[in-house]
Amino acid sequence: MRILLCASFVASAAFATVVSARTVITDPGTELARDSVRCGSTTGEVVVSTAVRCEKRGVVVVNGREEERVAPYRDSFFHIAYVGPHACTWIQFTRVTVRTENANGDFRLRPARGKSTHGDWTATTDMRRPVWHVDSGSDSSPLYSASFAHTNPGDLLDAPTAWQVPGEPFTREVDVAKVVVTLLLEAYLVCDKRVCHKVLWSITHEWNRDSGWSRPRRKLEASRPTDDIDAAQRAALERRYSPSGNWIEWRQP
Repeated sequence: MRILLCASFVASAAFATVVSARTVITDPGTELARDSVRCGSTTGEVVVSTAVRCEKRGVVVVNGREEERVAPYRDSFFHIAYVGPHACTWIQFTRVTVRTENANGDFRLRPARGKSTHGDWTATTDMRRPVWHVDSGSDSSPLYSASFAHTNPGDLLDAPTAWQVPGEPFTREVDVAKVVVTLLLEAYLVCDKRVCHKVLWSITHEWNRDSGWSRPRRKLEASRPTDDIDAAQRAALERRYSPSGNWIEWRQP
C-alpha cells in the first residue's frame, strides 16, 4: 500500500508521455535491523530501515521535446532491502484491525471495509481467523515490485497513509473512548521461488476522546529466517493468483 507521487511530477506527466521513471533514495533514514540470509544457494543480507526519503526522477516528452523531471515524495518510507548477488524479490501481505475501547477498557474488534492500492480489503474481527490480503496493485503478479516497478526488485519501499480513516466512524459513538487502527504487514523474501526470510512490521493510528488522533506509529515487529508462508496468507495468494506455484514452490508437508 503506497502513497502517490508529489503533485508537481504527476501534473507535469499528466500532459506528457513518460519515457522513463525511477525512485531514488535520497536519505537512507534509520537502520532498524540487518540480518544474514542463507537459503540454499542464496546468500546476502536483509536490511530494514525507516524514515527513508525518496524522490521520483524521470524523463517525459512534452511537445516532442524530452524533459527531465524530479519530484520528492511527500512522506518518508519504510524500506526493506535484500542486499546480495542473487535475484530475489518480495511478496507482502496486509491485515487490518479496528479496535474500540470504552472508558472501562473493554474492547471490541469492529468490522470495516475499504479500498487501497492492493484492492478491496476487509478488517479482521476474529483473531482466530485472520483476513490477509496480497499487497500488490497488479492483477497478474503478487510480487510487490510488479506494481512498483521503478525500483530494484530487491527493494520494498512502502509508506501507507490515511489508515485512520477506517476508524473515523467509531469516534462518533458516545461510549467509545479509544479507537486503534492497526495495519500489520508481513513481507516475505522469495528467491528462485523459495521463501527465505520474513519481515513483520506495523503501522498504528490511535484516537482518544480527549486528544483526537495521534501521529501514526511505525514499528518493526520481527525480521527472521523462514521457509514457509502462513496458511491463511497462502490461501489469500491462491484466491487472487492461481496457480500459486507460479510464484512459490511450496514446502511439502
